[in-house]
Amino acid sequence: MILFVKQSGTGLKMYKESDTDSMFHGHWSMLFGNYKAKIFNNQNALLYSIRKRFKLFKLETTYEIKANNGRHFVLKSMNGKHSILRLHHDKDIYEIRIHKGRDKSIFLNGKQVAKMTDSVFEILGKDKIEIEADYDINVEIIFLLIICLRIGEGGELGATFDLGQLGKMEEANKRWKPKSKNTTP
Repeated sequence: MILFVKQSGTGLKMYKESDTDSMFHGHWSMLFGNYKAKIFNNQNALLYSIRKRFKLFKLETTYEIKANNGRHFVLKSMNGKHSILRLHHDKDIYEIRIHKGRDKSIFLNGKQVAKMTDSVFEILGKDKIEIEADYDINVEIIFLLIICLRIGEGGELGATFDLGQLGKMEEANKRWKPKSKNTTP
């Protein structure tokens, strides 16, 4: 399954490859150094509220997530490079691994389920992320993870050329392909 997330300023929308209507949308804001975000479904019902926190002395970034049903989750950086982030959601463990360049991988319970690639060029605060994902993945959680990563990024007018992560990051599985409905495990 191919998905796209389009960012315009501080707003983000997720689309399936051939759809013109967004599946989810959200936005982030910053007020007095506090970063917050909200995610909505296509009927504008609030799904998640997010608050980004950075613990300076521990060099740790956390995203406190509150679902519309009152449940709380935390997406937390797992290493000093901030190249691995982990979310415990119900009985599942989601993990984002940030690779050198513009690629990121999403894992579910230790198995890769998606690959994200940021666009190279951003102009006037508009950016695009392409996601290749298994057909049976929870796209709501994928969008939640993406918006967490994008809090505080974008919104600038002008043109930006994105080289991605330049330092040593997590190794990427270059041979991974998304699971489709037609493939058997």
